[in-house]
Amino acid sequence: MTEQLNGKVIRILSEKEIIINLGKSQGIQTGDEFIITNNYTEIVDPETNINYGLLYDKKDMLEVTRVFEKFCILSKLSRERIGNTINASFNNSFSSLKNIYGSIQITTEDLNVKHSQIDPMNSVDSYDTPIQIGDKAFFVAKI
Repeated sequence: MTEQLNGKVIRILSEKEIIINLGKSQGIQTGDEFIITNNYTEIVDPETNINYGLLYDKKDMLEVTRVFEKFCILSKLSRERIGNTINASFNNSFSSLKNIYGSIQITTEDLNVKHSQIDPMNSVDSYDTPIQIGDKAFFVAKI
């Protein structure tokens, strides 16, 4: 994605999930990453007035886990490879090819959120500063 997509935190669902105000209609997809911040400044060349982008303090980097038309849900995911490795597979030369590399375990980590602002769904179905409503969410990467 070539354009800069900047949203903001509009709801904290839990210690593991937040909602930002960007969704499918802005091209957001599951797996996209955002940096959460509230302290940023535009870097502008004083002679040419060219805007070079934003300099920001990072509270956290989060990944889109669910996407809706006008918003998405972000979580902090960690991945760990478990199981077989290539070297271990040579000990059992006829082991299944799908297990050569093992598997990846994905874990959702707690976020540093302002607990008084947690507003869970009544569903039928700088790291030291807590994430708050109004914090900015800057698009980082598209998978």
